[in-house]
Amino acid sequence: MAHRRHLDTNTKSWITPGRLLFVCITFLYLSGTALSQDWPIGTFYYEITRNNNQIGIHKIVSKKQGENVVVKTEEWVDDTGYCRASKRREVWHHGTLTALESFTAGWCSIFVRMARPSVCPWDEFGDPITLSVVRKDEALFKTFGSEKSQQISGEAVPTNFLNPAFRGSDHVLQVVSPVTGELQSMIISNEGVENLPIRNKSVKAERYLVQDHNGHSRELWYDSRGVWIQMFLHSEGVIFAAASHAKMESELPSFIRRSDCLRKLPHRTK
Repeated sequence: MAHRRHLDTNTKSWITPGRLLFVCITFLYLSGTALSQDWPIGTFYYEITRNNNQIGIHKIVSKKQGENVVVKTEEWVDDTGYCRASKRREVWHHGTLTALESFTAGWCSIFVRMARPSVCPWDEFGDPITLSVVRKDEALFKTFGSEKSQQISGEAVPTNFLNPAFRGSDHVLQVVSPVTGELQSMIISNEGVENLPIRNKSVKAERYLVQDHNGHSRELWYDSRGVWIQMFLHSEGVIFAAASHAKMESELPSFIRRSDCLRKLPHRTK
C-alpha cells in the first residue's frame, strides 16, 4: 500500500494519531456504467466485512430521471452487539443536491452503547430515526427526527462515496451524515494512482485519504471509470468491497434471516 502524504499544519491539528490497520481485501466484479465526472449510473453492491467475516451488505442504485439523478441506498449491518438497517434517497439536479430522505433503525447492546456511543444514535428501544434535507433557493434545510428544521451549508453533500464530489484534487468537503444528520468537514487528499493487487491481478486505482475533525480516517479506491470499488475504515477495521449483483442478491435473504435484529426492522427488503 502506498505511503500517505503529509498534510499541511492546519490539517494535522484535526488528526488523532493512531496506528493504521492493514487490511486484506477481496475485489469482486462491480455492475454499473460510470459517466466521467458525473454520478456513476447503475446498481452497485458492496460486501462489508470485519476480520474476514461478513457483517453487512451495502447497495446503491443510481438512475437518470429527466435532468435529475436519483440515488437510492440501502444498507444492512449485523455485527456483534450491534445491528442497523437503513434506506435513503438522494435527488441531484445538474450536480446539485436538491433533496435527501433517510430512514434508519437499529439496536445496540448495553456494552456497545457504553463503549461506542457514537454508533448508537437511536434510543435504547431502537426506535427508527429519520432525516430530511431539502433545498430552498440556494440554501439547504435539515430536519432530524422531531427537531425543528435548521439551515445548513448549501454545499453539503451526504456521505455517499459513489458521489464524484469525493474525487478530484485535494479539497475540503462539507458532509452531512445520512444517519445522524451531523454536519462536518472532511479533508480529502488525492494519493494518486497505484497498482492495486487484486486476485493475482494488478489493477490501476486512484486512492484517496479522507479524514474528519473527529480523528476518523478512511481510504477510498476508485477504478478508471470513477466508480468507488473499496474502502478501509481505520478506526473500525471494517472493509467495504465491491461485489457482484448476483452474489449479494443471493446472500441478502439469508443474511437478514440470521439476525433477529434485522428481521424486526420494518423496512427490510423482502
